[in-house]
Amino acid sequence: MSEITNMIDEKLKTSVFDFLAKETLPTLKETIDKFVEKLKQKAEISSGWVKFRDGSLLPFAINTSYAIIKLLVENVIINFTRSADIKL
Repeated sequence: MSEITNMIDEKLKTSVFDFLAKETLPTLKETIDKFVEKLKQKAEISSGWVKFRDGSLLPFAINTSYAIIKLLVENVIINFTRSADIKL
């Protein structure tokens, strides 16, 4: 019974990681790209601090945060699949 539970747990983990990598991250990236584009459009009609913030600072911070999240998720998936000998 324990082996069956472990197999189900491993399959569930694999499914979750697969969903994160193939569905969630691309959807998040699309949303981020649209938001950043709107920020940059707003920056074009702004001046001073708001222009810098919306045109450079926030897009950089948002894209960097996404890159870190993607890297973490990918590393978790790689480490999990190595430790469980599972191929996604």
